Amino acid sequence: MYGLVNQALEDFVRRGFGDAAWKQIRDNAGLNLEMFVSMDSYPDEVTYQLVGAATEVLNLDAARILEAAWDDAARIGDPFIESIAVNQFGWAHLVLGDPRPEAFARSLELAYGLNSEDGGAYGLEGLAAASAALGDFDRAGVMLGIADAMRARTGLSDQRSIVTYQQIIAQVLEGDHSDAFETGRARGRRMPRRAAIALALGQEPPA
Repeated sequence: MYGLVNQALEDFVRRGFGDAAWKQIRDNAGLNLEMFVSMDSYPDEVTYQLVGAATEVLNLDAARILEAAWDDAARIGDPFIESIAVNQFGWAHLVLGDPRPEAFARSLELAYGLNSEDGGAYGLEGLAAASAALGDFDRAGVMLGIADAMRARTGLSDQRSIVTYQQIIAQVLEGDHSDAFETGRARGRRMPRRAAIALALGQEPPA
């Protein structure tokens, strides 16, 4: 995950619980990093270790910690930073067994406002994974189909995002709902861009 996610966790802890609490969390997580660089990529395990240590030190559940850090990221007021951060928090929730499609929808909304096709594809891939985790396999397919079309238009493909969602999609394709998923994916690939974004965000389709 990007360093800005870990920075948001650090800021939440330091502001609410003090520097000593953050040092204890960092030590319990077995990390000797003094600082995180916002746009550098760190192993996902670093974030999960920090969240796990924070639940013990702060006596808060993981979902509460992630939500507070998400709020911190939003408070910065930079839509590009927030778009990346909420997407990463969405994946963290998903790994913890707590799918939050609203995180990916917010990421998509911000990316759309920035006219970022690549950022929009990240949000849609997250929506696909969250929908699959929640058992809505048709919507999961549609969301991934829309993302496929976006990446085809831009010629951009990010191996990191493929690795992130591929395991979830592979499980769907091996299960009893693969037909519904693939039918939805084909439909998503054919949808006009504006209608696709409206559907993903739960808005009325454009006239």
